[in-house]
Amino acid sequence: MKKTTIYVDIDDDIAGIAEKVEKADQKIVALVLPKRPSVLQGSVNMNLLRKISEDASKNIVLITNDEQVLALAGLIGVHVSTSLQSKPYLPSQVAETAPVIDEVSDILGGDIDPAQPDVYIDDKKVDLKTPIGELAGIETDDEIDLDNEEPEKIVTTTEDDESTKNTKKSGRKKIAVPNFGAFRTKLALGIGALVLLIGAFYWAFVIAPIASITLSTEKSDANAKITLTASKDQATVDAEKGLLPAVRKEDKQKLSGSFTATGQKDVGTKASGTMTIQNCDYSDGFTLPAGTRFTNSGKAYVSAQVAVVPKFTGPSSSCSLTGNSSGKVTISVTAESVGDSFNLSSRSYSVSGIPDSQNVDAVGSAMGGGTTKLVKIVTAEDVETAKGKVLATAADNVKGKVSTLLTNEGLVPIADTFVTAEAVPVSSVAVDAEASIDVTLTIEITSSMLGVKRSDIDPLLTKELTKKIMPSTQKIYSTGSDKAIIAVIERPSTDTVKMTVAVTGKIGPNIDQNQLKKDIAGKKAGDAKQSLETRPGVSKADIRLSPFWVFSVPKNTKKITVQINE
Repeated sequence: MKKTTIYVDIDDDIAGIAEKVEKADQKIVALVLPKRPSVLQGSVNMNLLRKISEDASKNIVLITNDEQVLALAGLIGVHVSTSLQSKPYLPSQVAETAPVIDEVSDILGGDIDPAQPDVYIDDKKVDLKTPIGELAGIETDDEIDLDNEEPEKIVTTTEDDESTKNTKKSGRKKIAVPNFGAFRTKLALGIGALVLLIGAFYWAFVIAPIASITLSTEKSDANAKITLTASKDQATVDAEKGLLPAVRKEDKQKLSGSFTATGQKDVGTKASGTMTIQNCDYSDGFTLPAGTRFTNSGKAYVSAQVAVVPKFTGPSSSCSLTGNSSGKVTISVTAESVGDSFNLSSRSYSVSGIPDSQNVDAVGSAMGGGTTKLVKIVTAEDVETAKGKVLATAADNVKGKVSTLLTNEGLVPIADTFVTAEAVPVSSVAVDAEASIDVTLTIEITSSMLGVKRSDIDPLLTKELTKKIMPSTQKIYSTGSDKAIIAVIERPSTDTVKMTVAVTGKIGPNIDQNQLKKDIAGKKAGDAKQSLETRPGVSKADIRLSPFWVFSVPKNTKKITVQINE
């Protein structure tokens, strides 16, 4: 009759064995038990196995040589056999037959003890996996027939016992004495290999495994607003009164820009000539100072030296510029401005300082040498316009730079306290000077702004935000002070400001990492992930195990690292 063979593992429980028996295809089920099968060394499990086999209409045969199992099987009424090729039986004299069965069980197809010495029959080495029936010259098959007979006992004798010598079967042969030297060598090698195997197992599954866990948490906004007074004169934080120290940060920059000159100027040469003055009125004569202006038709000429005009002598009718009369003098004059428009022909001029009613004449010679050359020049208006553009363009940059300086030093800038001081602009071309190319304007500017330490303001914001959470399950991840909105209420002085600070903080789950590690230690990766993602506030859990053969989180919490993405 055919059978289903089931190999029972040392870790299998009675429920697992029962499930395998129920699923067996054949009516006869051979359960090959391991050495020292703990699952069937109690009467309860043996009774359960028998009842399970009866309910499933199966005939159970236990393939074993364990004394305790054989004894229980005999008491409960479960068939046993020493190998898959041996005939099953119901044990009754277990104690008497057990030693013999134990000696030959490995030869019948079970596991071979690595410490088993070599066995020889007539100087021929015996294959220990050969069934005992084959060694005895008996044909065997793979079928098991159930009966209640006990197996024939194998009796060993000595050559001196003549009474039992005749009972030996004719097919039995003398077995050679084992080589115990080889046995000891194999035993030592086996023990060494076992130690190495245990060490490798310990390293692979106890020392090497590590777990890295990354949690993504769900956070929400929490708004807070506090009123504070910051001053450079305040030395320490006074949380009760809302006072804290202020720091003024100063920065100097040189701003520059370019512009095109819009002024125009004639840089040609001045016309020159002579001027003859005739005194026909002043009897005592008179003196004209240097710089006296002589004008005609809007054109003016200036004397370069003092003109001493003598008195006139003789009748007034003889006073003439063209005659050889007294009372006249000739001096050099130069045009007041450059340009060829001053190249005038000889004509009469008015004399500054001499009324027209006085009988004094001035006649100029032909004026010449005046030239016109127009060029662009820098005007005061050009400089002022360029200054305004430079400051307007750089205003945000200047303010932003001093704000950044405060931020880099861990300070929260108070933008409304920003002030600047400008030095006199410096033009690469002076005012009224010719500018043939674009002109560069440079302005040195000193800017400053007040700020408060983030480390001073954060505790005050945290205190306010704490009012909006449940500390047992939530915590503050960020006060939002890096994006605080500060509004100045009043400025008692240059370095003192009363203000409001409004922030939007981030709150989320309060996770105890030590407890979290204990909760997932030893769990399979999938179970640990599911456990973590069911926690309030945890949106995602990523678990990385190393080395690649590890599938469970280490039991040692020191080998677990947790990172929380905030």
